[in-house]
Formats: sequence, structure tokens, C-alpha cells
Amino acid sequence: MLAKDPVIPNNLARLQEIHSVVFRDKPPARLGYEQHVLLLVEEDLGVYVTGDALGFHLAQLAATYRVAADTYRKAESQGSPAVDRALWRMASLASRMRLEAWVYHTWHGQSPQLPSARQRELPLKFPGK
Repeated sequence: MLAKDPVIPNNLARLQEIHSVVFRDKPPARLGYEQHVLLLVEEDLGVYVTGDALGFHLAQLAATYRVAADTYRKAESQGSPAVDRALWRMASLASRMRLEAWVYHTWHGQSPQLPSARQRELPLKFPGK
């Protein structure tokens, strides 16, 4: 599936580097960026098996990505050592969103309906309910 991601192949060396820094001396360090993201995607797809559940999950990922992007910008502007962790979070969330949205489209024949970038709050229940 990662071959379908337009970003990972072009940035794999940097993503691997960030992953190894963030997870140094921790169990995920044995994985690498690609394996770690695929494990997260596999887990997500096993939990969110219906279209509504996966669509809601994708909306949650999008909201979490916006928070991670804000965290990254703040860490970078302050010269914080948390920059790598924030960058890992952004990159992994973006990869998960792209891959899981592709799976959603494959399963349901349409793209998921995600809240706009200006909509900060998530719906309190699954769409369509």
C-alpha cells in the first residue's frame, strides 16, 4: 500500500531518520518508518471496519493532524528538541490519512467526507446516524 502513497518514496530517508531519533532505544525502533506506519494502518483497518466508522476515524486523524501541525510549528519556532517528535507525528498521521482514505475509496467507491480545514470540532457521533 505504501507504494500508492505519493509522499513516502520521495522522503523515505528523512522519515526513517526521524523515526530512529524519536524511537531510539524503544521497541518501535526495530521497525522502521514504513513498517511502523503499516502496523498502525493495519490496526486502524481492523478496528474501523464499517464505512461510517472509518469515515469518522479519518475525520479524527485530520483533526489530530491539525493539532500536530500546530505543535510542530511552535516547537520549530522555539528551537525545541520536540521538533522531531512533532514531525514524526505529522508525517505518520499524513501517511495514515492518505492510505486509509485510499482504502475507504476502494471499499466504498467514493472518497470519505472529511470536515473542512476550518472546522476544528469533530461531530459527536458517526456521520449518517
